[in-house]
Amino acid sequence: MKKVGLITYYGENYGGMLQAYALQQYVKNIGYDCKIISNDFLYIQTKQQRNKHLIGNVKALLKNPFDYMKRRNAIRSYANENAMKSARFQEFLTKNIEIDYNGYTCYDQFLQKPPQYDVYLCGSDQIWNPNLYHSNGFYFADFAPENYVAASYASSIGISSVTTEQADFMRPYLNKLDLISTRETDGAKIVEEITGKKARTVIDPTLLLNDEQWSKVSAKPLFDEPYIFCYLFSERDYIEKVKKTVKELTGMKLVCIPYAPREFLSDDEKVFDAGPAEFISLVKNASLVLTDSFHATVFSINLKTPFISLCRFSKIDAKGMNSRLTTILGALDLEDRLLDENDEIVKEILFDIDFEKTHKALNELRKNDSDFLKEILEYEKGNENA
Repeated sequence: MKKVGLITYYGENYGGMLQAYALQQYVKNIGYDCKIISNDFLYIQTKQQRNKHLIGNVKALLKNPFDYMKRRNAIRSYANENAMKSARFQEFLTKNIEIDYNGYTCYDQFLQKPPQYDVYLCGSDQIWNPNLYHSNGFYFADFAPENYVAASYASSIGISSVTTEQADFMRPYLNKLDLISTRETDGAKIVEEITGKKARTVIDPTLLLNDEQWSKVSAKPLFDEPYIFCYLFSERDYIEKVKKTVKELTGMKLVCIPYAPREFLSDDEKVFDAGPAEFISLVKNASLVLTDSFHATVFSINLKTPFISLCRFSKIDAKGMNSRLTTILGALDLEDRLLDENDEIVKEILFDIDFEKTHKALNELRKNDSDFLKEILEYEKGNENA
């Protein structure tokens, strides 16, 4: 059986852990031995990283001291729930995901003695976002031996453009990959501009699994009565207006996993202790999902839950990450579900989604992209027709 080493993010983040589970599970389902190569070495904080985190906190404090302290106090007041959240993430990881814990403490150890696999697969999530993780070639599988296959499935750059410096950093790593696919059309364009190599746009790994497969790892319903699930990161002013309007139009209570100060300070019913299984349940059993999260959007689509997606960033923000939403919504003819600050909210369309039509299109994408994933896994070096 061919061995696949998956290189991806799987930390305490709903989308990150669930996409890691999905890609590994799908690869195993079609007959391969697949393990995620541990990235624990990345979290051994250097003094420089600790200082960067401290500076980030200071900037947030200076920007809005009231909201910052309110959020910090709210986090502290729910310390027990946050501990339960971490425990549920760890439980999901231990129960559902196989990690190759190599014990390496620095990237040089990967270069000197790479973990042994037949295929090195760079997975999804924003592993190629130059504003987040880049300090070495780990997420590009640069440590893979030259005579072995290294490729990517749905790796995300996450932004619509890169600087010359960022392009220069990425170029040698991208050039070494045998086959490249990204999660967004903007990402594919960036790859082609940097390297001249063709990159394919594919669906997120969470969409490779169907709604029945996700239901098997979902927690039981958390609420008995109808609710609107809010999962929001942006602090853009218009989002508060959208929440208020939707609540007035539906009369339903709002349930949130709080992140932005707005949700910490709101009268929404807050869920602090949700792990990945509870996150799936919150989406699956909601009457409506209101979100600026890519993964909350795709889970709503997959689980057939009506949703409204909001633009986390202004359309003119070069560092914004709207591309991942516009790519999948455009592919499934759901562009009307994405609202920006000047768009009107009409009650009649809140729940009006033809999921039969949507899933017909999704199944076609799923087939095409799963075929491409199989092509990656069966790729042979030197085969120009692959």
